[in-house]
Amino acid sequence: MRFLLAIFYFLFSIVSSLGPLNPFDIRDAIGGTSSPLTLAIQGPFIILLLLSVKVKYRFLKMAYLSLCILAGLSLCSTLAFTDGPVPDSYFLQLLKLILCIILFYKLPSYLQSRPKLMAWGFIGFSSVSVTIAVLYMMGFLDKYCIFGGGRLVLFYENANAYSTRMVISMFFIAYLVANNPLRWGKYRFILLIAEFPLLYIVLASGSRGSLIFMLVGFLVYLSYLPMRRIAHKIALITVISLAGVGGVTYILNNNQDFGIMERMSRSIENGDDAGRSTLSAATLQIWSENPVFGVGAVDFSQQMFWRFRLTRTVHSVYWYTLVTTGICGLLALIFFLVILGREVFRVRHKDPMPLTLYVIMILLASKTGGALAYIIMWYVFAISATLSMRCLKK
Repeated sequence: MRFLLAIFYFLFSIVSSLGPLNPFDIRDAIGGTSSPLTLAIQGPFIILLLLSVKVKYRFLKMAYLSLCILAGLSLCSTLAFTDGPVPDSYFLQLLKLILCIILFYKLPSYLQSRPKLMAWGFIGFSSVSVTIAVLYMMGFLDKYCIFGGGRLVLFYENANAYSTRMVISMFFIAYLVANNPLRWGKYRFILLIAEFPLLYIVLASGSRGSLIFMLVGFLVYLSYLPMRRIAHKIALITVISLAGVGGVTYILNNNQDFGIMERMSRSIENGDDAGRSTLSAATLQIWSENPVFGVGAVDFSQQMFWRFRLTRTVHSVYWYTLVTTGICGLLALIFFLVILGREVFRVRHKDPMPLTLYVIMILLASKTGGALAYIIMWYVFAISATLSMRCLKK
């Protein structure tokens, strides 16, 4: 069982980095949210965690309780405020949310005593992202991509989604280099070369959010990076900053059709938020119909469709939670975030990576459309909890 669970964890890390892509049949998952390959690995792995891992940590149990309340409120509000039968798709999403909650609850207890296995998971996750980035840079993925308006649509997936995974991979690589969990010595610094193609894809995606996540994440990480001498820390920050600026400048000068800087300028000058404020305003109106318990996921989707005549959702987990489960659900989510945030903040001077990953996911949740069941978010939250637990045991 131990060996099987370890294999499934490594495979889980790989397919999670793939997103909806099925490398054995690229057409199978184009434009989708998950592929059969992903489901065949993620589901059994989480079930194995549920059956074989015991949780002893109090903060995980408290966080788990708040998330269970959130899932329960989602079910109750949907059943109460949906006219007619509830679509099967909702129950599938609810099942996925439950699996995400189990993943967060069980994974830290499994990984906290297995630092090398966790590190190999980071390698698996990052290797997929780096491979995709390099293949695109070399022109091998052109027929699976659309480039228009200064943005790359890779495998016809939302640019914000795949670029987020690229940013996460950048920080996993940074952890492998800075913390050296596999004891690779100086050879581990070779991994830093992989940061360039990941940066290239983030800029090609045109995702303002991903670029902000990356910048804020490195700011948090470098601010708390433990070093004995302040002069060494200043020198390291200077070198990394110059390397980052140099890399961005080189990429944009050689790819002048990348539109990320233009999109950033429009956001600053004109307040362009790609329609998010309109979606948020509509969401607020719908929420006012039942502010305490929300209107449920199905009714929310229907009302948004009636308003826009298109399938639309609000681009924020916080707004989505508020409108679908009301103030009660939002309080449950905030309680979870406070519990986890307290843990990662306690260890920031020992290892800033837990806090860094936590902050990135907090930002991601502010711009991700209704993705309570976004497994990458819960996976990274679980990794953040794992790293903080390991620091507290030292």
